[in-house]
Formats: sequence, C-alpha cells, structure tokens
Amino acid sequence: MGTGFSAQLQDAIITKQLSVNGHRSDFASASVSEIAMALANENLNRLTISFGLEDLPIELSRISSLTRLNLGYNRLAAIPGCFTELRNLIELNLDANRLTAFPMPVCELTGLQSLVLNGNKLRELPSGISALQRLRDFGLQQNCLTTLPGEMGCLTSLTALYLQHNQLQRIPNDIAALSNLVILNVSYNYLTEAPFVGSLAYLAELDLSGNLLESIPMSMSLLSSLNRLFLDGNQLTSLPVGLFRGMTNLSTLCIQNNALMSLPADIHFLRSLCELRVDGNRIACLPPELSTLPQLVRLSAGPKKYLRLPPSCIIAQVCFVVIDIATYKH
Repeated sequence: MGTGFSAQLQDAIITKQLSVNGHRSDFASASVSEIAMALANENLNRLTISFGLEDLPIELSRISSLTRLNLGYNRLAAIPGCFTELRNLIELNLDANRLTAFPMPVCELTGLQSLVLNGNKLRELPSGISALQRLRDFGLQQNCLTTLPGEMGCLTSLTALYLQHNQLQRIPNDIAALSNLVILNVSYNYLTEAPFVGSLAYLAELDLSGNLLESIPMSMSLLSSLNRLFLDGNQLTSLPVGLFRGMTNLSTLCIQNNALMSLPADIHFLRSLCELRVDGNRIACLPPELSTLPQLVRLSAGPKKYLRLPPSCIIAQVCFVVIDIATYKH
C-alpha cells in the first residue's frame, strides 16, 4: 500500500485519515500496522497517532527517522520493548493513556528532550530515569505518584517539571540538584514542607498552591530570578520577615485562601510586582508599603468581614482593586 507522497514527508497525523503537509488520504479501512508499514520508508520527522489504540504495532519502531512522536489520547497500557529502536526521538508524548507503570523502554531513549506522561495512572518512577540526561521538559501531572526517586536529581538538564495533581507527600532533597530548572509546578499534592526550593536559583515560576504548607522556608528569599509565585490554598498563617528581600523580579504573587493575618512590611522590596492576590485570608489591614510599588496594577483582597477599605494611597496606586465581590475602578 503506497501513501502517494514523496520521500520528503515531514509530518504525519493518523486519526481516521492521514494528513501530511496539508494533503489527506483516507486510511479509515487500514490498520495502524498497515499505515506504519507504508510510512516506514518515508523520511518522517513528526508523527501523531490518535486512534484509540490499545497496543502499538512493532512496525512503528521501524520509522527510525522520527524525532517527535505524539501518542497522546489513546488507550495504551504499555509500550513495547522494540521502541528502543527510535533512538532519534527528542520528543515523546504519552498524554492521557492508561499507563499504570512507567514504560521502561523510554529510559533507553537517551536523546529525549521532552517527555509528557500527563493524565495516566503512574504510581512511581523507576531509578532508570537517571539515563535521560538530556531531558528538558518533563510532564507528570495528573497521575498517582506518591513519591519521587532520588534519581530525579540526575536530570540536570531539566528546565520545566510538572508534578501537579498527584499524591506527593514530600519532594526528595535531590531535586535541589536541578540547577537549570525554570518552571516547577507541584500544586495540588499533599506537601507539608518545601525545603528544596531555595537551591533552585534559576526558577522563574514556582507553583506550590493546593498543598498543606503551614510555613514557607526562608531560603525561598534567595530566588532572585522568580517571576511568578503561587502559594494559594495552603495553611499559611504568616510569612517570614525578609522573605521578599531578594525577589526583585517577582511580578505575580498569589497567596489566596490561606489564614494570613497580615503581610510583611518588606513587601516593598517587590519593585517589579504587577499583580497581588491575597483574598480569602484574614488580613485586616493592607500595609501602606504597597503604595510604593511602582508596577502594581492589580490587587485582590478580602473578604470584607476582615478587611477594611485599603488606604487611599493604595487605591490611587493600582488600576484594578477587587475587595470580596466589590470592584473599584479608576
């Protein structure tokens, strides 16, 4: 069965049809194995299969030119061992399948730079992930992970790590070795502490929302590259004095739905802050230091049963203030 396309094919999408560079050919009656055999001799770089697959045919492993493979939104429960032959892969997407165990053949794809395993049912990661030394983006959100192996600290090329919506109770201190990490999302887990964050010097975005944190480590003040910080939905009653001293690049700070009684006066160090969300706490009075923040344009606070109307100097400073359900614009 021929595809009718030249050997210069770059992209293929297998759904009910095959789409390559804008051309479509009907493969509704063909099996994925037949399609893969037809493509094996083509110079494919990118391939997306969304076919409701429960098993992957070994013929796919013969498309050795592949650099990007998207197998998201199928019904895969395992990856066959022959997929180790796809040694040119730099991106692999296994999003929204039925994996309950980490697919071990992936550990041999040492050229991978992006690996997405979101929306599966993974309970643990193998120590073999330490072989993925070139991995830069690692998506593990919406799984069933309760712990992480210390070998995560070997993935020193990582720049983005997504662990939200798992069942993690702690993050190993080995994570502190991920010195190139720019984005870390561990929201909606069961973390009670986060001692590892102070060592991640290049973090630009940190999301710890929806955990069980009662305090924030003072080491977080060392994150001078931090641009966005999310701490909402925890159990914080106070913030350490001096926390904001080194966060001169912070533009977004979200601390909603905690039990804070006040904000520290050293919030005035946040000279780049554009958005501040502190609603859902027990803050009675906003610090007047907020009026000194030159970039602050959005502020949300409340509820009204705790918070008095902010000083006029603050309202004059920001463009958009939300207090409970009342909105003040000027």
